[in-house]
Amino acid sequence: MQFKNDIRHPLLTWRAMDKLPYINVFTKRNFLDANINDLRFITNLSEDEIIRIKDDLSLFVDLEPHVYREVGITHLDTFLGGGLRVGHVYEICGQTEAGKSKLCQTICLRLAQRGIGSFYVDLDGGLVPRDLLNMLTNVQEEDSPSTILKLIRFQRIRDVDSLKKVLEFIIDQKCALKQFGFLVVDSIAHFHILSLDDNREVQRENYRKLEECYKLMHLLAKKCKFTVFLTNLLLTNANDSRIQGASFNIGLKIDEKFPDFPFTRIRIEVARTDTGIERKLSVLRSSYIDAKATESVQLTNEGFI
Repeated sequence: MQFKNDIRHPLLTWRAMDKLPYINVFTKRNFLDANINDLRFITNLSEDEIIRIKDDLSLFVDLEPHVYREVGITHLDTFLGGGLRVGHVYEICGQTEAGKSKLCQTICLRLAQRGIGSFYVDLDGGLVPRDLLNMLTNVQEEDSPSTILKLIRFQRIRDVDSLKKVLEFIIDQKCALKQFGFLVVDSIAHFHILSLDDNREVQRENYRKLEECYKLMHLLAKKCKFTVFLTNLLLTNANDSRIQGASFNIGLKIDEKFPDFPFTRIRIEVARTDTGIERKLSVLRSSYIDAKATESVQLTNEGFI
């Protein structure tokens, strides 16, 4: 009799995976909670091998207790269940100029005012530090702009290999970067579009590199207790169907390849009214927020410095 489960690992044979349900192991969460001796008996693996599998699977399971970092934006903190969830990945998607980058920049500044550092990785050249300095002029705080910006480190990335090196650096330096806990990867769709190539082999290699970067982001969130924000295009009218597909690619990869990984996709929409610009957030998919039961939230001027 075969049972369906979502557990996959190089050390686990298909025969072993088929036997796991007999000890009530159906999910990665079940595997982490299961007794090591029971797992050894059912899989014929050593204790060290079982521990290795548990360590690997733990990257993709939302572990308790849950910790949140308040941003200081009332509507946003409430919408996210108490603030930014530590060890969680958020994808902020929306059309061009919907406010994706502006929201991330605002969060970086708000966290810096609370003594929490951020890494801001810019993939398409849309951000310069002067933008944040201009935003700071509207904030009435005791800290000077230079003091706050010491907690925000910018990096302009031009290729996937450089992104991988930056992620590896942050992970390697996690002990020396105790003040830091937030990463923004701005405009990830830019790299997906660049990865499109008529040569199937080249395109396959490009996507393999991107997948490595996603795994490093997962590792950073889980092991280093970071919150990761990715901004992504959500196109409704694209002349090139490949580009439209690329705009959804990151979410699909996380959904399909890592179904248990702590991940939330939020849509940001913008509308221009007689009273100014209004922005609305809504949950499209989440591992901890009930998307169907959660009402969308309007971000007032408090939400954007």
